[in-house]
Amino acid sequence: MAVALVVTVGVVLSGAGSGDSGDSGLAAATTVGTAATASAPKAANTANTAPSGSPSLAAGPLDGHWIGSWDTGDHDHFVAVDGTDFRMIYDLDDGRVAGTLRDGMVDGRWAEGPLGAPPVRSGWVRFRVVREGTTVRLDGLWGTGPGVTSGTWQIRRVNGTFTREAVVRFARRASFPAPPS
Repeated sequence: MAVALVVTVGVVLSGAGSGDSGDSGLAAATTVGTAATASAPKAANTANTAPSGSPSLAAGPLDGHWIGSWDTGDHDHFVAVDGTDFRMIYDLDDGRVAGTLRDGMVDGRWAEGPLGAPPVRSGWVRFRVVREGTTVRLDGLWGTGPGVTSGTWQIRRVNGTFTREAVVRFARRASFPAPPS
């Protein structure tokens, strides 16, 4: 049985100015909201639903603004999912992730460093989508080489908005690492 899911995404700009606070601009005051509508879906998008009997792994809506904390405080992340295609950007050294979302798990590659140049740092990441009540988290491990785990990586979803800069960075598809095959 073939199932087709057509999703139309509209982008609406609102707000005033970028609110230059000295950071990367990912948390700027201007936000971009998304609205998705599906035309005549015959079944749920299996990339964004839990495997039967596993409600805690339900992905639900993942697109939008996320926050993660590590050594230097809170860091903004933005996630965009299209089917099983998972992409994320974050505010450390133009950080970006490309991966595949399947059954509540993301297997991906991360890269940091100037856009348009070979990455300064890169490696692998694996996230598990966790839903607790209205909270959605990505709990993961990351590393710099095969079999080398460097640490944990946890972020939580804030809302479905994107900054202008995030939209521009997501449009630069060539700057993302190739997802694992």
